[in-house]
Amino acid sequence: MAFTPYKYLKGQPPLLELPASNGGSSAAYTVGQALVFSSGKLTTVAENVGQDTDEGIHFICMEDVTVTTDATLITVMKADENIEWETQNGAAATDLAIGAKYIIDTDAKSIVDTTTKGCFMVTYTAGTDDGDVARGIFVE
Repeated sequence: MAFTPYKYLKGQPPLLELPASNGGSSAAYTVGQALVFSSGKLTTVAENVGQDTDEGIHFICMEDVTVTTDATLITVMKADENIEWETQNGAAATDLAIGAKYIIDTDAKSIVDTTTKGCFMVTYTAGTDDGDVARGIFVE
């Protein structure tokens, strides 16, 4: 699974085109992948890169693309409090609670039950097992 819009709370936001990093040579981006905008470019959320609120503004990739030229424009949607997103638990989330804020998993497509500097506030959960559906909003 990935981050997919579940409900637009204030109308559907526009799609944006922003420059993406090529990661030094080539970087693949996929629909539903969480990205972070920092230092003028988008990059995939990874360990210690965009997992929480301290590391830039979050966006969700809206196209499958491989970037070989640095700063190539890719299509994204801003992940903010006006969209409720559906994703899944990236690992057994035994402490997942509605209203709590969690970080994005290093796969950039799910959440984990770490709350320190969490940026995804859970509004619904189907359970606490790996792969269970979770919904929420991004809070920066």
